[in-house]
Amino acid sequence: MCKRIQRLLISLTMLMSFVFTQDVTFTLNPNGDLDYDSSSDIYGFQFDHNGCVTGTSGGDAAASGFTVSASGSTVLAFSFSGASIDSGAGLLVQLDGDISVDCLSDFIVSGPGGTALSSVLIEGEEPPAPACEDLGVGSFSCDDLINSFGFTCADSFGPESIADNCPATCDLCPEEGGPGCTDSEASNYNDTATEDDGSCLYCGDYDVCFTLDGGNLNYSSDINIYGFQFDHDGCVTSAAGGEAASAGFTVSASSATVLGFSFAGSSVPAGSNLTLVELGGSISEECLSDFIISGPGGSALSSGFAIDTNCASGLFDCAGICDGTAVEDCAGECSGSSLIDDCGVCDGDNSSCEDCAGVPNGTSTLDDCGVCDGDNSSCEDCAGVPNGSSTLDDCGVCDGDNSSCEDCAGVPNGS
Repeated sequence: MCKRIQRLLISLTMLMSFVFTQDVTFTLNPNGDLDYDSSSDIYGFQFDHNGCVTGTSGGDAAASGFTVSASGSTVLAFSFSGASIDSGAGLLVQLDGDISVDCLSDFIVSGPGGTALSSVLIEGEEPPAPACEDLGVGSFSCDDLINSFGFTCADSFGPESIADNCPATCDLCPEEGGPGCTDSEASNYNDTATEDDGSCLYCGDYDVCFTLDGGNLNYSSDINIYGFQFDHDGCVTSAAGGEAASAGFTVSASSATVLGFSFAGSSVPAGSNLTLVELGGSISEECLSDFIISGPGGSALSSGFAIDTNCASGLFDCAGICDGTAVEDCAGECSGSSLIDDCGVCDGDNSSCEDCAGVPNGTSTLDDCGVCDGDNSSCEDCAGVPNGSSTLDDCGVCDGDNSSCEDCAGVPNGS
């Protein structure tokens, strides 16, 4: 074990010695920034790439008046006037494309008088941005992208996520201490809050519990969601993003309804205080109504907004009242009056299962003569067959041929 550690330390020492003996150390950051740390002034540089570099801009190369060109395989930079990049450290140039250390090679760096400077390329880490500071995306500010160009926080601009680069504008910054909901039983529990501000919201006895955070419609559910629909009074101007978008849902917002589902049959995962969809407009609980939520197999899931009243038992009725007695009727209306009739039909009149005597689920049936509870006698023929074709002949014989009462002249009942 000790020998393994010794070999590792020797390897690290050799690596660091190699880095520090170079005239120029290049560092490629994840965002494409190529930094430099040079003990000598730089009068020109060149390196190859495998097609990963699509463009270059900025940095100390541009500030020093260098002409920087990027072909399909090479980046070349120099100054027609003989200017140089001063020794020291900084951003050399910004590289566009899908850049990695593996796709760059064969660095050539010129020092004073055309001397060749030794160099090494290492992989860097992008410094973390302050949690609540907007970085902007490319050359655009977050305000430009969202308020002027119509992007949403769920969109990306090229390879960059707007949400990640605009945490303050997108209201994604985690609270670090301060006021918030400190009750872990609440649907909007904030595990970083240090002072309860009375904002806690509690879910009723719902399968899906909703809260609003600005325009974000958040949900808590133990059941996967396979589709949703709700009405609005015109307050919703757009609907996008959230877990619905991540699940591949098609989400549409008309002037009165928001509808979300997946053609592929995928679902929004169960979870706590997740964003279902980001709504644009002037959103409030009062302007949203008539939620229809589908669960596995097309089952209907009950839903409602969380309320700001704590409940010791944790049991809410369908009206959101702690320990209340209100229940949904068979039509799904809280405290509604619809009942299941004797036939098992919600709000029915028992007619769908009446027998011929008008008795729900009764046993009376029509006989062959069409008589309710009859014995078929009312339509028997002379042979006793219901609806039969046998008749009495002129002699009064059933199915006879009149011969039994013929006189000598062959006349039935003749004289």
